[in-house]
Amino acid sequence: MTDIRPPAVVLVRSQLPENVGMAIRAMANFGLADLRLAGPRHAWPDPAATASASGALERASMEVSVYADLPAATRDLQTVHALTARPRALARETLDPAGSASRLRQAATRGERTGLVFGPESAGLANDELGVADTIVSIPATGFRSLNLAMSVLLMGYEWHRSGDAGGGPAATSLAPPAARNELEFFLDRLLAMLEESGFLYPPEKAPRMAASVRAIFTRNRLSDQELRTLHGILSSLRPSRGDSV
Repeated sequence: MTDIRPPAVVLVRSQLPENVGMAIRAMANFGLADLRLAGPRHAWPDPAATASASGALERASMEVSVYADLPAATRDLQTVHALTARPRALARETLDPAGSASRLRQAATRGERTGLVFGPESAGLANDELGVADTIVSIPATGFRSLNLAMSVLLMGYEWHRSGDAGGGPAATSLAPPAARNELEFFLDRLLAMLEESGFLYPPEKAPRMAASVRAIFTRNRLSDQELRTLHGILSSLRPSRGDSV
């Protein structure tokens, strides 16, 4: 039987160490033990975060890793969901927390490494950061739609735990697993470099939004290793004289 690995929790540009500590407490309540800090404002370990965690770090055998940015923190993951209170105009599937948890558990059942991405307390994730995710998650709050970071982590942890009680949703399929994030990022970097060189990303003021749209096309389709190799071959065939190879 496949070992079900809970999703990694990625906190992007976290601002208050106390919130990190409370997020750790929330994770520990529901069996989440892989915390990744992407570009945090405060160094780790931090005394205020440790105090707010109230011993959860030790009791839950929490693994805390620090990364320079979000791409680095998700490069080994195959399925990534990102939370936002304001779903952007990017053409991307949006799920509620229960739907996200069910989808993540199905992926984990197939042996995929999964992750949940949370933005900084003040403004949430930027558009280019949302572009890293396969799927957007929006908590359907009413009225005042601002949840504390730890509240959001707690809610997603609860739904992950509950999805196990529900049997994890539909049975896993035999589809090829998606490529790891670092392989997808390598392809996208290569593609966007060629598009910039060709003049496609024009005019300059629209280039970031165009690049984000291009990224969304490929991140939401869960490309396999073989599909990425095929796409690399297509790119190479478009400029054979350059000796472009993978």
